[in-house]
Amino acid sequence: MKHFTEEEKIKILSDIIAIKSVNENEIEVANYLKDLFAEYGIESKIVPVTNTRVNLVAEIGSGSPVIGISGHMDVVSPGDVSQWTSDPFTLTERDGKLNGDDRKNEVLDKLVMSTTIFNAGNQVNSVPEKAVAEINVRTIPEFDNDEVIDLFKTTANKYNQEGSKIDVEVTMSLPSVFTSGQSEMVDLAKELGKKHLGLEISVKGSPGVTDASNLLRDKDDNFPFMMFGPGETKMAHKTDEYVYKDYYFAFFNIYKELILELSK
Repeated sequence: MKHFTEEEKIKILSDIIAIKSVNENEIEVANYLKDLFAEYGIESKIVPVTNTRVNLVAEIGSGSPVIGISGHMDVVSPGDVSQWTSDPFTLTERDGKLNGDDRKNEVLDKLVMSTTIFNAGNQVNSVPEKAVAEINVRTIPEFDNDEVIDLFKTTANKYNQEGSKIDVEVTMSLPSVFTSGQSEMVDLAKELGKKHLGLEISVKGSPGVTDASNLLRDKDDNFPFMMFGPGETKMAHKTDEYVYKDYYFAFFNIYKELILELSK
């Protein structure tokens, strides 16, 4: 089994951060990882979604249990780069933290919603003839996608009856999912978190978008699934986003021990 040195681990992270895969250009990251896997005899394949958006699928071993590991290769825009302490696409170490881009939300009753893009008008002293807003909504099972879509359409219809012309278009609709959080995998992750990080790992839900919407389709509440990694949730998608260097290194051992133990 290959054991990466700390220098090699930093090099891999630095190389990936340097690839500007802002909501696109995943093909460069996929090619980098595919070449890296090939160096150690791991077969992988690139599955195109568009010309620049792709998935990378790698498999090791056969039989059961099957352990799936999912991550994303794109990043969100760093926004105003001048607000960053250092270049978001250059891995920089400061105070034990590794800084780089992996890069807001309002909590409205049961929803997490943010208007992330708004376009309107072309001059100050004129009412725009058209305005377009792109809105990101994170739902929960108790207030699902259909209810959210109905809320927007009902609101639009109300104002349309008063003379407005509002169109509602849904470009993506992935369901929220729920698991009990009780499984051998979660228990083992908590043990390894205590062992390698000295932390009591809590189990809680997340409003973030993950592959769970697809991976847990038609699965019951007890299907083992979790998000577990070294990132700081409070810094996700924010200026000067970082991960603690010690945590980054620790998770190499955590993932290795987690997968080997679950494979027994």
